[in-house]
Amino acid sequence: MALSQDEISALREELVRYLDQILDLTKFGVTSSMAAITVGLALEGEARIITPLLPILILVPSLSFVMIARRSTLRIATYLRHYAGENLHWEQRLRELRQKGGGQRQHPVWVSYHFGTTGMLLLAGWAGLLISGLALASAEQISFAGVGIFAASLLVWLFFTVSAWRLSKRLDTGQEFENELGELWKQIP
Repeated sequence: MALSQDEISALREELVRYLDQILDLTKFGVTSSMAAITVGLALEGEARIITPLLPILILVPSLSFVMIARRSTLRIATYLRHYAGENLHWEQRLRELRQKGGGQRQHPVWVSYHFGTTGMLLLAGWAGLLISGLALASAEQISFAGVGIFAASLLVWLFFTVSAWRLSKRLDTGQEFENELGELWKQIP
């Protein structure tokens, strides 16, 4: 089944929308989480203990949507490669580049465009936790609830960091995920 030029153009436009969405979510996540930290630090008394939670509540959905959009871009690119045949441009060159590199990245994973956006969100979360931890440590009186909320926030963000790092490596380095999608597309007539 060959795709028409209109279908190829529509899919490429969808790719561009996903890339724009990734950038918008990254900007929103970083900016909003830092604003939330500022608001949290301005709170007085016991209300201040929620400060470590504020950036996490913003960054977890942002990071999740970024990872979904990244996976969707790869899914569309493999679909185009499978069905568009001779009409390919960057999609085919991307595949050839990955194959030439043996599936192994020749530069650190954080250099890639996609991991750069994911990395910015992860870094914003760690910066927010660091600022929250410093504020908690400098408080005149440290409550058990404050330490508990900080520890829970730290564990949640550690889980998301490891998950995002692993998924980013899987999406950016190597062909395993791309090959899985390619096999799925071949099963559909």
